[in-house]
Amino acid sequence: MCTGDIVQQNVEQYHGLSDGYDWKRTARITIVGSVLGSMQYFFYRSLDKRYPAKDMRTIAKKIVIDQTLCTPMNIFVFIYGLGLLENTPWAKMNEEFRHKFLVIFSVDCAVFVPSQYINFKFVDPKYRLVFVNMVSIMYDTFLSYIKYTVSSLLV
Repeated sequence: MCTGDIVQQNVEQYHGLSDGYDWKRTARITIVGSVLGSMQYFFYRSLDKRYPAKDMRTIAKKIVIDQTLCTPMNIFVFIYGLGLLENTPWAKMNEEFRHKFLVIFSVDCAVFVPSQYINFKFVDPKYRLVFVNMVSIMYDTFLSYIKYTVSSLLV
C-alpha cells in the first residue's frame, strides 16, 4: 500500500493539490497494508488448502469466497485501521465506511475478479500473494485517492 500512496501523492502534487509528501500518512498506510498483507497471506493459504483444484468451478468458488469474505473485511480494516491511526472519531469512521464501501467494493471486483482468475488458475500457490501485490499497486493508488483526495465528495 505504501507504493500506491506514494504514487497518489505524486499525482496530488502534480495537480497542485499538495505541496509535498505526507510521510506520516504513508507510514499509517504502510502499517494498515502490513496488517492486510498478513491477513491475506493466511487467507489465501487456507483457501488453497481447502480448495486445491484448478478447475473452473473451484476457481469460481475461490473468487466468490474471496470477494464475499476477504474483500469486505479488507475494506473494513482499511477504513477503520486508518481512522484509528488518525484518531478519527468513531462516528466519522462509520460515515466514511457507509459512503465509500460500495465504491471501493465495486472497483475491487472490477480489478480482482479477473486477476484472481489468473492467480488461481496459473500462479503457483507460494507466489499468489506476490501476484496479488503486483496487481494491487494501482488499486492501492485508487484506495489512497478515495481516502484522501475525494473524501469530501463522498462523505
